[in-house]
Amino acid sequence: MNAAQLAGVTEGFPFSRPIFASEVFTAPKSGWYRFTAVGGGASGGAVSATAGCATGGQAGGLAQKTVYMQSGDTATITIAASVAGVSATGAATPGTAGNVTTIVISSGGGLTLTANGGAAGKASTTTTQTGSSSAGTATGGDINITGGPSGQASFTASFGNATGGGAPGVLGKSFSSGDASGNGSVSGGAGVGYKSADSAASGATAGGSSARGSSMGVGPGLFGFLFGDGGAGSGSGNGVAGGAGAGGGSARNAGAGVSPTGAVGGFFGGGGAGAKQSAGSGSAGGGAGGYGAGGGGAFCGDASYGATSGAGGQGVAFVEY
Repeated sequence: MNAAQLAGVTEGFPFSRPIFASEVFTAPKSGWYRFTAVGGGASGGAVSATAGCATGGQAGGLAQKTVYMQSGDTATITIAASVAGVSATGAATPGTAGNVTTIVISSGGGLTLTANGGAAGKASTTTTQTGSSSAGTATGGDINITGGPSGQASFTASFGNATGGGAPGVLGKSFSSGDASGNGSVSGGAGVGYKSADSAASGATAGGSSARGSSMGVGPGLFGFLFGDGGAGSGSGNGVAGGAGAGGGSARNAGAGVSPTGAVGGFFGGGGAGAKQSAGSGSAGGGAGGYGAGGGGAFCGDASYGATSGAGGQGVAFVEY
């Protein structure tokens, strides 16, 4: 043990490497290492019926740990696979929960970081649905942050709505997507810096959350990355994708012949929701979540046509040294 270890002093981290696939990391030198694990996002729920509501998926949890490693020590990193969106025709189908990312570090007698996957998006043809806070947790880190939930989708007997996906807490705090309470209303996906806007008016759309539109940001005790503006909503077609770190825009359409789809979230951003407001040809789709983020929910007002929610984003890990 050297003086730095005895004093509990951590060194700077000039190198940062994202890890998108499972691997065994071997420490190239002795020193302090910072590991971050982000669990997988859940897919949104889907409803295809004359009335109903669907929420987006919840984001995965985040665990971060700083540890001293000797040259040659290893960390076994298992990355959460993405989960596909779900489909519904004449029914309500809940989403799929996200998968777990783990980092098992050989130093210090063995340490394990666990970033659980987000809770599945909800769907109903009878009752209001609210995003769960029971999953997307994290353990084992110096910092453990539960992933952002989806917003509330309020049931109405005459029509339906859907909400976007939540975002993971990569800036030290996680954010949810906006609520949807009007007939045919939809919310965009959450961003890393803000909740996306609520959508209350009948047929209203809301863009994805903006991550301040800054060119660079450093989270408290986490890491820096680019992030940009949230995606815009659309009243007549597909939502606009979010910039890096921002949520995807939502989409709805009142007429036949168009299939509105919420946009994908940017890096770590939640997917936007999609809703087809009236009967007639055309389906509805939610946008996929970014890394660790939830996919958007989807509602189609004609039971003869389908609704497919957005996929939950895969997990990711970072090693800094």
